[in-house]
Amino acid sequence: ANGEFDEALKHFEEAHRVSAESSEALGRIGDCHHQLGRVREAYRYYTWARREDPLFESARHVLIEGAALARQGDLEAARQRILQATELDESLTEAWNELGWVLLALGRTEEAMNVVRRAVELEPEHPGLLANLLFCCRRLPLGAVAAQVAPRRGPLLPGCGRG
Repeated sequence: ANGEFDEALKHFEEAHRVSAESSEALGRIGDCHHQLGRVREAYRYYTWARREDPLFESARHVLIEGAALARQGDLEAARQRILQATELDESLTEAWNELGWVLLALGRTEEAMNVVRRAVELEPEHPGLLANLLFCCRRLPLGAVAAQVAPRRGPLLPGCGRG
């Protein structure tokens, strides 16, 4: 998959050379760097895109800002920012997963469980989701865990037993 993003990165860098002020090209370059695990480089391009167009918004950019707020200990601001990332891109699994961790840190375990379930629905194989889900289950009372699992007809996670 990295080869695909490396190739896309080349195309978006060429588009940026053709139109240096294109916030869209800069944002897409940021997306490629983010997918390749180069978060600092992604943030640099997202910030550059916002300088070119103050209305530029990228869910991944907002997610990076929210995660930084969480690392600084401003959990409520992080929750709000990461929630905004999920609103910008409802399919961004990393945002739902990060939101789950922030909600756990805020002591909002049941809410975190629902958010993590959303992430699992989007991308069951996403790294970190199983640990996040298990952590939620350990923090919820047994009855609450049963209530989360019981209404479902299948396993909580694909490929797992009944839950």
